[in-house]
Amino acid sequence: MSLVLIPGSFDPMTRGHAEMIRKTAGIFDEVVVGVMGQSTKKSMFSLEKRVEIAKISCAGIHNVRVVSWDGMTADLYRSLGADCMLRGIRNGEDLTFEKEILSYHEKNNKDLVTLFWVSGAELADISSTAVRERIREGKDFDGLVAPGAAELIRKG
Repeated sequence: MSLVLIPGSFDPMTRGHAEMIRKTAGIFDEVVVGVMGQSTKKSMFSLEKRVEIAKISCAGIHNVRVVSWDGMTADLYRSLGADCMLRGIRNGEDLTFEKEILSYHEKNNKDLVTLFWVSGAELADISSTAVRERIREGKDFDGLVAPGAAELIRKG
């Protein structure tokens, strides 16, 4: 049985994240979405809310499980017995960032296998940052997140 870990802050999970997860679920036997709590980023949403948004966004995908993790990604990877980790790339900026993370893991966590998913053009402009900006500005963000997630976000 193959298991892939998709870790991230998911603050919040976007349509792009959900599409990557949906397509990945068609390739692997099990997909674990790791909503990471420990981050240098200042989150708009609490870890609990990000998990709830991720679960709504992944609803109906039978082989996807959403977990929260407050430690190192490598530790979650090992605890799951994951075969690989999947990271998404939308643009050159993401690629630069992901190469830095890969370099770190190559030096410190040689057992981790990382695969990259390159976003299609339709979803490449959607980012959690863009969603958060639209929320702060009071603008519509419905098309950027799953419908149920937009409803949850509005409820606060």
